[in-house]
Amino acid sequence: MNQNYPQGLTKGVCNTLYREAVMYVELCSLLATVHCQQPFYTGRLADEFSDTEFNIELYPNPTNKEFTLFTDNAEIIEFKIMDITGREIISNSFQTNTNISVVGWPSGIYLVYLKSENSGLVTTLKVMVE
Repeated sequence: MNQNYPQGLTKGVCNTLYREAVMYVELCSLLATVHCQQPFYTGRLADEFSDTEFNIELYPNPTNKEFTLFTDNAEIIEFKIMDITGREIISNSFQTNTNISVVGWPSGIYLVYLKSENSGLVTTLKVMVE
């Protein structure tokens, strides 16, 4: 430290560094609060139950115009699509299939949260928009 600051630290620099560190911690806490919200769906994870079918297909992936969510199960599927910041893009439900336009969406990875209305199974898929 003596090599970098032969005259010592300037007056008030420690207070400034402390204040900026506190602001950084507060910002991290705020980000954690925003991005660690309660889950959209609660239920049984489909991946944990090998005896239970929760077959959802998402195609094409990656996409630049639209993608399809398809299931061969005769049940209503609720879905919510969020960007990587946690902002909700769209939420709806479908039975059998639905087409979702991504025209105007920024390029990136989006999370597709799905829940079976009947069985309560939940799963998450990712779709890449080019």
